[in-house]
Amino acid sequence: MATAQSFSNDSYTQVPRVSTGKGIIKLDTGAFLITDPSQAYFETEARGPITYVQVTNAKTKNGQTPDLNADESKHLVSSIHVRLDLQGQATDRWTQAGSTTVSPAIDASLYIKNRSHLQDVSKVRVWIAEERKSVVLIQGLNAHPVVPFGVSLVRISIMACIAILCIALGPRSRLWQVPLNTSSHSQRLLFWLAVAAVAGWAAYNIAIQIAGFTVRTYHDPGAYTYDFNQYGHLADALLHGQAWLNLPVPDGLSALSNPYDISARERLLAAGEEPIFWDHVFYQNRWYSYFGPLPAVLIFAPYRLITSLFVPGGLMLPTPAACAILTAGFTLTCSLLIVRLIQRYIPKASIAATVLALLAFLSGSQVVYLYFRTDFYTVPFDASLLLSSLGLWFWLGARRVRTSAKHTQVWTIQYLVPGHKNALSDDRVYVSLPHVAAGTLAIVGTLGCRQTFIASALLALPIFSDEIWAMFAGILSSQQRIIASQTGKLPPPAIITPKRSVKIVLSVMLPALAVITPLLGYNYWRFGSAFNFGNTYQITVVDLNAYTVPTGNLRWLIVYYLFLPLTPSSTFPYLQRTPAPLPTWQYSEPGLGGLFTLAPVFALALFLLCIPAINRKLRAGGCLPLIVSLLILSCVLLLFTATVAGFDARYMLDFSWLIALAAVLPAVAGVTHNNQLPRRCTVCIRIVLLIALFVTLLFACSTALVEINRTPAFAHIQAWFSLL
Repeated sequence: MATAQSFSNDSYTQVPRVSTGKGIIKLDTGAFLITDPSQAYFETEARGPITYVQVTNAKTKNGQTPDLNADESKHLVSSIHVRLDLQGQATDRWTQAGSTTVSPAIDASLYIKNRSHLQDVSKVRVWIAEERKSVVLIQGLNAHPVVPFGVSLVRISIMACIAILCIALGPRSRLWQVPLNTSSHSQRLLFWLAVAAVAGWAAYNIAIQIAGFTVRTYHDPGAYTYDFNQYGHLADALLHGQAWLNLPVPDGLSALSNPYDISARERLLAAGEEPIFWDHVFYQNRWYSYFGPLPAVLIFAPYRLITSLFVPGGLMLPTPAACAILTAGFTLTCSLLIVRLIQRYIPKASIAATVLALLAFLSGSQVVYLYFRTDFYTVPFDASLLLSSLGLWFWLGARRVRTSAKHTQVWTIQYLVPGHKNALSDDRVYVSLPHVAAGTLAIVGTLGCRQTFIASALLALPIFSDEIWAMFAGILSSQQRIIASQTGKLPPPAIITPKRSVKIVLSVMLPALAVITPLLGYNYWRFGSAFNFGNTYQITVVDLNAYTVPTGNLRWLIVYYLFLPLTPSSTFPYLQRTPAPLPTWQYSEPGLGGLFTLAPVFALALFLLCIPAINRKLRAGGCLPLIVSLLILSCVLLLFTATVAGFDARYMLDFSWLIALAAVLPAVAGVTHNNQLPRRCTVCIRIVLLIALFVTLLFACSTALVEINRTPAFAHIQAWFSLL
């Protein structure tokens, strides 16, 4: 039995005594330990109507948080799931009144709203819905709290940003009349201010992670060891001239004839053999990482080398810090790519249309998942998305126009010579070899990250279609045709000379070989084969050497990836992950929703392709082949990912970003006035797309909140809605 205290204005107020169930005991430090979740509750008396119940946090007499020992700190739960039950007067029946999570470190989150119709209450019971051995910093209950009034500058700032966004993108906003102009200093300033905000967020997270770095390795007796520092270990291995990770290998695992046999490994774990590292590659009695090595080479190893100048041996870069660097990077490169796409194919698009496109891409393509899931699983996706978008940005800027003897600028559809279909019919237009080489280097670099992203290299066909035809024309054209065109008998041919074609081919091949050769050599170094990436040697849920992909699941996986329905929840954020059952076992994790379920703005944007006026505009702008290529490529990757990998939210990123790129152009074309549609129709399209964008942003926020559950940030945000 304990005495509960509520805290208001830094003073203690005595409230009725609180009893506890038999499944929870008070520790010497003042915290409570759960011994039996089926009887873990706090209970107190009440007097009449109840609107809110306050959970009081455990504090010492001087108002400080109790000092916990090492074992208590290990099992401490910072975000606690609770359920409120109420008992009415003259009855023994308990009524459930709502569930939520509370964070003892955040006072505003400690209030539980009575969501039942019961008002004449005699007793209050709050259940602690956590597992056995959990430690919670809860001291008691206050059945009749006075909820303090508070002002949150963060909440006000967010509300102000939402209001500004609604005003800026309103259907009648003047920003729909202001054209996108990448040469405008004011527009560039606004863009880079937005990028600076993302960079500031990344810098804050990097500083927090480095300052509070702890080795993220988890192990319980009789279970696998989860080491979340794979890239750090890989960087250390490469710096020491070895391909394998410097991790201990149990003797029992080395002695197994088939270490990939799950039942054999389970027997080892039961016998106390440890550590057996989960999701690592085990090959010839050594541990390896099956993830691409490029992030380790470009980020983790340099950090170790730089910090070795100040600390003997250097420091390991925290994986979340690397994720922050990469997510900030791909936010910049993806934004630049969207702007360049619009600039090239829809040069009269407005500022508002561009903002709509940027928000739709960043919220709907599911990259929000990467902002808040910061472990080694997402590093390859972060890096691949950065490199792919950067490479496409370079490629889309490779076609240049000489505006003067010393100045060039990126080609847009406005430079197309009337009556000609090939951009190179204008003798001022040429291909920048440095841009081609840089784009190739970046895109081929995805082979060292997440290999599926290398498929984006096929987008060179629609992007450089005019150049490819001109190269063929240069090879096939006769000297007589060239002479005839110079005399005026024929229009100037769009050709690239064979000599120039060789240089273009070399600008593609040399950077590609510069990346592919060491990556294949790295595979040979590890596994004795240039084309063996080590996937089948994983210590995971199945023996991949004997596993056969069940083709009967494919149609279900496609439906899940695109249209998995939402599952509402009674607790904040009011959505929960939906199971994705399959007829035959295959790897499948619950997901929040399918791509078009979470991003209806893409479905509506792609539907605009069926409107003849918009279709003609896109065809005239020359971007329809690129849109079709993006959709075909995304379908191929969807089929491949579903077949080989199963279902997981992060795997959606293999193809979702391509669908997002494909949807951006018809969306911008549909909301632009010069789309050959009546003005009223254009305004209606804007309204519909803005509503869809609002829903997409809402689901993106839900995705973020689901990912940051059990964090202080989640508790703060939940507190904003807990009294509603």
